[in-house]
Amino acid sequence: MGNYKQSVDSYLCENNRKCLSESELAWIRGHFPSLRRFIYLDAARKAPLSNAAADAMTAYIEEALCCRDTKLLHLQHVDRARDAFSKLLNTDADKFRFCSSTSEATMLALISMGGHLHDRIGVIEGLHPSVMAAVRFVAGKNKVTKLAIPRGVAESDRFEDHLADVSVLCAPRISGEGRQYSLSRVSSILANRGIALVLDEAQSAGIYELEKFTCPTAHCFTLQKAFACPPGIGIVCFSDNWDMDQASTWDFGGTNQHVLSALPASTKIFESISRAKIRAHINWLSQRFKELMKPTNLLLQPEERAPHIQLLDLPGRTWQNYFRAHGIIVGESKGKLRVSFGFYTAEEDLMIFADRLDGGLRNGLPID
Repeated sequence: MGNYKQSVDSYLCENNRKCLSESELAWIRGHFPSLRRFIYLDAARKAPLSNAAADAMTAYIEEALCCRDTKLLHLQHVDRARDAFSKLLNTDADKFRFCSSTSEATMLALISMGGHLHDRIGVIEGLHPSVMAAVRFVAGKNKVTKLAIPRGVAESDRFEDHLADVSVLCAPRISGEGRQYSLSRVSSILANRGIALVLDEAQSAGIYELEKFTCPTAHCFTLQKAFACPPGIGIVCFSDNWDMDQASTWDFGGTNQHVLSALPASTKIFESISRAKIRAHINWLSQRFKELMKPTNLLLQPEERAPHIQLLDLPGRTWQNYFRAHGIIVGESKGKLRVSFGFYTAEEDLMIFADRLDGGLRNGLPID
């Protein structure tokens, strides 16, 4: 582990150059046995399961079967998971709460506001449907205002016109189809108006750092994507200026005992690879993917999307089935084909995808 970290730290990332050597990437991919069976390009949905996570869950279940006090055992594993993730995020352990998903994290954040949750909840268009459902569950349908923000408005003073009677704003940092939202300017406006921000970071956390905003912020995300944890673990991480007296002291994720036990093992890979290194690798993959796409007009507004998520102007379900038959797992979003990368994705994955794409087009698969 130490030698690997040293080699990673000493490896220089340059423009148009892979940021992981073949041996480094092979070491990463070796954690995920399913990658030997198929090509996985659906990181925006979830990561493949690692050997380390599977072993940790098995060990927990075996220990629980012979344990006198399974509640105490679970609390011990919660403390271990909290300590591991606190070090990973470089934040105080009392600033975050475990839950089971991004939507539950959103619920916990809104509930923690207590009496501060008044007037209306603003929701920026692009929030995941499950998160939207959580907002409506807490607030009631009549207290939610959906905000369709035209391009550029969120970075201008005109955004303030959309915030009448809003006490908290729920927004995605990156949407499921890869659209990026610039929120630095928004946070300043929210701070001036005393509005809190509940941020869906499901598609950004683990690739990008949790950004510090001037307004009180609750960062909500699942760990099954970039952090490569098994499904069933989520986090809400509160900013320093969040009113922690109102924040709940209990975790929603207490029922996911065996899954939570896998968190320390799942995140160990991040102790060996810097976040900047992961971002550089994904940025390189994104550039390489765009070079491989023929015809180029298949890519839908690539300049607006996060590097690790791209939409292709092809019928999602039809092409999903085609690629699955060729051992390639891809996604679908709003009826279009979605391709998304993880830190375990290799250039060869993209080249095989491009080759199968060309074959499908030549064989007359539908394009609309």
